[in-house]
Amino acid sequence: PLAEPGSEPQSSWGRSIGTKPAEAPEPASAVVESARPIDPDHFDPVWATEAIKAYERAIELTGGRYWKAAANAGWVLFRLEGYGSALRVWAASLAALNLAPADQHLGAAILHYHTGRAHNLEADRQAQPETYWQAALDSFGQALDRLDAAADIDWYLEIIRCLMETHRHLVQDDAADAWLRTGSELLRRLVRETDSTARKIELASQLASFGR
Repeated sequence: PLAEPGSEPQSSWGRSIGTKPAEAPEPASAVVESARPIDPDHFDPVWATEAIKAYERAIELTGGRYWKAAANAGWVLFRLEGYGSALRVWAASLAALNLAPADQHLGAAILHYHTGRAHNLEADRQAQPETYWQAALDSFGQALDRLDAAADIDWYLEIIRCLMETHRHLVQDDAADAWLRTGSELLRRLVRETDSTARKIELASQLASFGR
């Protein structure tokens, strides 16, 4: 079965999610930008602890709706504390986004995408990974449901790639092939409908490599 989120060490993150936005002079984006990106080859736990404080502050300022902070914080906590801590961050931010205006659909989609990726990474560590792959499929499906294929094409295709990969892990080749056809047909249609020559070339290049 999937690991219970509560089985991982607790962080202070939960204090900030879902609270009323605080009155403060600094914008949330500035707080997040103060934390430099993760370097996967040189992960620094001291820096990571400080980064989490910055992300928590951004979440506090926005009542949990600054999804970019939550996306970044989840991966920092994945490295610091583990899978369950990352899932808690993303689930809490998704709950806050559900109360936000409809234009938050992209943020919700991306948080579901990160959740799916975490499920797949955790599957690699398990002797019986199938349940984790199934959970990943559910997360990627929820992400795709929140996207507009034309407006969010890069994310749409990325999530289709993840669905294809996960179905192949589960030896569900027919489902993977169906997603390959869906993504390829979408790209063909966009090539036909796009007026910009430069954009046509870009989309055609994506089509040529899609699924490889």
